[in-house]
Amino acid sequence: FTFLEDSCHRVFTGRLFDVLTGKAVPRATIQELRSGQMTVSNGDGNFVINMPCHNDDLLIEIDAMGYHSKQVDLRMDEELGDVGLEGDYITLQEVIILSVPAEQLIKSVLKKIPTNYLQKPTNASAFFREAVLKNGQVVTLSEAVFGVYNTPYTTSSRNDQVQLLKGRKFTDPIYIDTVDFKIKGSLRSCFELDVVKNRPGFLDQNQFNKHYSFSFKNVVEFGGDPIYVIEFKRKEYADGFPYEGILYIDRTTLAIRAVEFELNKKMLKGKEDRFVVKRGKGTKTRFQRAQYYINYTMVDGQLAMNYVSLKTEFKVRKKKNLFYADYETLSEYVVNRFKTEDVNKIRSRDVFTSGKVFMDQPMAFDKEYWEGVNYLPIDQPLLESSELLKKILIE
Repeated sequence: FTFLEDSCHRVFTGRLFDVLTGKAVPRATIQELRSGQMTVSNGDGNFVINMPCHNDDLLIEIDAMGYHSKQVDLRMDEELGDVGLEGDYITLQEVIILSVPAEQLIKSVLKKIPTNYLQKPTNASAFFREAVLKNGQVVTLSEAVFGVYNTPYTTSSRNDQVQLLKGRKFTDPIYIDTVDFKIKGSLRSCFELDVVKNRPGFLDQNQFNKHYSFSFKNVVEFGGDPIYVIEFKRKEYADGFPYEGILYIDRTTLAIRAVEFELNKKMLKGKEDRFVVKRGKGTKTRFQRAQYYINYTMVDGQLAMNYVSLKTEFKVRKKKNLFYADYETLSEYVVNRFKTEDVNKIRSRDVFTSGKVFMDQPMAFDKEYWEGVNYLPIDQPLLESSELLKKILIE
């Protein structure tokens, strides 16, 4: 199957900002409600959404954690431009304080998963980006559109399938020969980060109460609904990976709407190699940081994962070098559209297997590549970290 857009299309670009502070609003979901087309704003608040020319006037909904939901009516011949979002201003005095222990709330959240998350398979089109930086400079950047077959939330992501539809790759020849290790990131890790399907320790029915502590921190708004902000930390002497972060839980449905967390470096000793899938002879690596963000959106009245961000930081030293180099990897996965009717699995010969390293695939790179396809704009700091990449995209 194919999810590439119609040949005739209209490109809408915009930037989201906080009306009080003027700062960019990243990770917001932007959806055209009549067609189901969706995207996410990047770290600068910028987004791009393509609509087929035959569409009528648009109704765009914007949802960001901690902000009031906003709808924008737009004619096909209009520009979207800058859009201001208002903070929710919910305070603890204005809400009913959580009356049960946070651990008990998590138990209820797990029991409600069959009700809250899609129990049927879906097809989707999705945009994926992966980048590696060395000492703040872009070494390689790969981008692609994938066709996706998602299994129901009664199964794990191991049975999900992806098909590479279109991709491109940028490599800076000055730095590429210095890459002598590879991080376990890539597309497969984005699917593994669906914490509802693949329960990490802090959501494992048999582990979370014993190995993690939870506390109620606040209430914010998302999509017009009040959201509990629940903080979690792994107990100091517990087993498993030392995750810590925040769960955003819908107060009405008890559904997880988003999760942001990272690994506690102090508790990770001895487990760093789990992230490195390839290391050159004599190369040493030191784990520094791993940060994750996962978001869920409504599809046919239930939730499904529509955005993942994964960032890791390492120090790497070759045997012949005196000093360590700083490496950073970035991966982002954004669903452009879900399909819930006439869903098909991907033919076995077309499946992009989990064993492939995405950034190793041979692909071209040009600035007009995504014409007609929804994509995530490159963050300005990432763009500015490579003069060659900036020249290719802007000039």
